[in-house]
Amino acid sequence: MPKTRKRKSVVKPKTTSDKAEGSVDRVADRSSDPRRKSESYANALDRHSEVLNVVHQAVELGRSGKADPDPKRAQLIKNSCDWVIDGPSRLNVLTETHDASRRARKQGAAGSMAMCGVGVARGGRAAYNQNDLTDPSGTMLMAKGCVGSFKGGVNLVMSQGGNERTRDDILSTIVHETQHDADRHDDALGGDRGPAWNEYATEFRAYWIEGEYSDKSETALTGKPPEAAKGMNCFDNDRQLAIFDHIYKGYPKFRQGWDTNPEELARKVAEMPRPVGINLVNSIRVNDLYTTLAQFVRETRKMPWLARIRFIKRRVIERKGRSVHAMVDALTDDDKKAFGDDGMKEKWTFILEDPALKAALSHCSTLGDRLNALVDPPAR
Repeated sequence: MPKTRKRKSVVKPKTTSDKAEGSVDRVADRSSDPRRKSESYANALDRHSEVLNVVHQAVELGRSGKADPDPKRAQLIKNSCDWVIDGPSRLNVLTETHDASRRARKQGAAGSMAMCGVGVARGGRAAYNQNDLTDPSGTMLMAKGCVGSFKGGVNLVMSQGGNERTRDDILSTIVHETQHDADRHDDALGGDRGPAWNEYATEFRAYWIEGEYSDKSETALTGKPPEAAKGMNCFDNDRQLAIFDHIYKGYPKFRQGWDTNPEELARKVAEMPRPVGINLVNSIRVNDLYTTLAQFVRETRKMPWLARIRFIKRRVIERKGRSVHAMVDALTDDDKKAFGDDGMKEKWTFILEDPALKAALSHCSTLGDRLNALVDPPAR
């Protein structure tokens, strides 16, 4: 199941007004307008071009580092916008085709909506096969009510059901969906085991860092658990509880897993009252370092001892292009601080304790010391 978010009523994190300096106008979605019934193919493409420009104005503001008065959140937004422009994932800005419901039905997804804009960069023009409703080229099917997903990229749904998307809403969705890529939840080294827990953990992180349910306490538990979790004693704070309840109600893999084996999942939920992950700041630089080390572990895990040493010498110490040392050098002060925070420190300590990686780094003590200093910085 694609990672999706459905619109709901929550208190958004405190942000600047939509009319603050550098803000963009709201985008009025006319999908519920009766005139849409006779909308033409050309009109749908024109509407997409208009929306695409508005989204990229928001992304530009995000990349400036001035999208939020809170410096930490502004940096998170900047990292996320950099990720979808310069990083591993592309940004797909999606609007409905002129025949959204019929096209979805023809493709066997009754109740969904066909969206156009897949793979269209700023300045580009959306296109799809207007004569063949079964042709998926240039389109993506999305469940009604979804505002974003991570599937083949960060997908931002800009028109469904007459909703308007503010600049802050656009940027929050980009943060959320980028985290699904940044957390590497499917990776063999740092991933989350089991389909139910995998789904819960990646959504829990994404909702939390996006800022959803930020009005709920992160230190006290006053709310009552849902019926499915009564007596489990797996909640630490109200924000954790609210996100759990939303995931349980909206994500089938987790719900099925919980209903089948609640004790095991309750233990894991209890162990993560706040996000724990590889890259909670959506940093391209952290991702570069992690993916390189993860590849190193995979390729050396079964190597004989001397072969492992030669591999390190060739691929790490004498590596052409960007060495691991250079990747550590590229980390910003904000990146380095994140390594020492509880959520990332726990995950990176686990990674650096991997037997294969630890043994390999023992032959490159300078690099080993630098990596360990990230999660356990020396006292000043």
